[in-house]
Amino acid sequence: MVKVALKIKGLSDQEANDKVDNGVANCTGTQLATPEPAEVAAAGTAQANFEAALGDVASKKAAYEAAIQIKNDLRVILEQKYAKLGGKVEDIADTSGGGAAFIMARGFEVSGSGAPRMMTQVTGMTATPGDGEGKIQWMCDPQPGAIFLLQTSPDAMPRVWSDREPSKTSTGELGGFPTLTRVWVRAAAKGSNNTGAWSDPALVNVP
Repeated sequence: MVKVALKIKGLSDQEANDKVDNGVANCTGTQLATPEPAEVAAAGTAQANFEAALGDVASKKAAYEAAIQIKNDLRVILEQKYAKLGGKVEDIADTSGGGAAFIMARGFEVSGSGAPRMMTQVTGMTATPGDGEGKIQWMCDPQPGAIFLLQTSPDAMPRVWSDREPSKTSTGELGGFPTLTRVWVRAAAKGSNNTGAWSDPALVNVP
């Protein structure tokens, strides 16, 4: 007896969708048997539902990326306005003779004061599917001068955290994960004086 080689496991979502769509298209009507077997319509319904889900994921990913870009643009504006406010505080401190005490009383740090910069808990941790199989992308709010320690854990309890390669930036890509699994990722900022607390973990579906 000749058997069908399904060869669908391990394909990307789009490849699997196209494979089923092609199979259904070549079995509809009387191409497979007369009357058309119920399995044809069932597979067609499953493929249509899956294709709709793919489109939903793509649109939500695009919306998420657009929101991240807006947030990043607003962060630039935030830092620019804060720098201008700091400049005004500096000018008034200079003209009034208030010096460092005046600047610190206004909620600012004094440049060159020698106070160590302390890293705090990483915030804004997010994770999204990467551009290829077994890859994820991560992002968190930056901390100047920090190296970001990274850990990942399978989506199981208790969580077992594994160290990943540290990153010099607050965004990047991690790979080597089993496809079609769920992974938790977290980060901590390490500086010359201390290491901040681990971020809240973010969950991501690995493509």
